[in-house]
Amino acid sequence: MPKRKPAYMVAQRELIAQAALDCMLEKGMYETSLRDICQRAGVSIGALYIHFKTKEEAVIAACALSNDYQPNKTVRSTWASYIESYQDDRKTLRDERSVRRSRLSLQVAADLALVQQNPAGLTALYSKHMAWIRDSLHSMLLGGEITLPMGLEATANSHSRLMIGTIYMLLSNKDLDPDVAWNDMITAFALTAGKRSC
Repeated sequence: MPKRKPAYMVAQRELIAQAALDCMLEKGMYETSLRDICQRAGVSIGALYIHFKTKEEAVIAACALSNDYQPNKTVRSTWASYIESYQDDRKTLRDERSVRRSRLSLQVAADLALVQQNPAGLTALYSKHMAWIRDSLHSMLLGGEITLPMGLEATANSHSRLMIGTIYMLLSNKDLDPDVAWNDMITAFALTAGKRSC
């Protein structure tokens, strides 16, 4: 078999990851088979296994691809723009594809509860998410808008967990008032960041 060029291999890996993402957004993680992914990508099962040793690796690649397309992830240097970026995230919860993406994230999280270590690529995905929060908080600290009484890392971790928890609650508890939940999260952001009064 002839050796494939690196650019071809990268393109094929991305094609498979995109097919996995599309299938899982459409059917959910548990209803998507490797055969579904291969059929959507137009590749053989052997080609899939060249790029991904397990279904979990394909799932993580799909989630990373999904994460790459999230808008408004430029570093924020003011509190108002930082909060606005989260408001933009909230608006996407009304979009069906974004809700399906959140469902996929929760399904992945449920499966990860059963493994002993992160699948390949997951740590990098988490790091990318945290870098935006950390860099934005640091920029606001330098601008004098916040004091970070808990420190940069603890505050970034708190904001990430507050956001993920709020989204989980909004998606799973239909009795929850979305405005109250969101305002509570923003208040907690301000308290943990040491937001200075204007």
